[in-house]
Amino acid sequence: MNESKATQTYRKYITEGPDACQLSESLEALEFRDNNPAEARRVEARVERERRDAAEKEDLRHAWLRDGGDEIDFAAAHKELTAREKAERLSAMDREAREASRRAVLEGF
Repeated sequence: MNESKATQTYRKYITEGPDACQLSESLEALEFRDNNPAEARRVEARVERERRDAAEKEDLRHAWLRDGGDEIDFAAAHKELTAREKAERLSAMDREAREASRRAVLEGF
């Protein structure tokens, strides 16, 4: 990923907090946010997505280990587990949407 220095500084500012930045970096980050609100929002969304993905990976790892899996095997199986988890989530969302649609049709009668 080719991020500009200002983007990298803003990323550091929002991930590590203002206390981790020098005054000049904090000022640069705030200036970036004020002058580029759309890009700042994209950086925030990317950081949030990375946090969520890391948390989901950690949850899967704990479940894998709890079920007797090996740490080394988890690294190899992670991609498959993630794909299966996403497929299950999409399937559940599809079922819920179909059920909501069915209820809406039945309420119309």
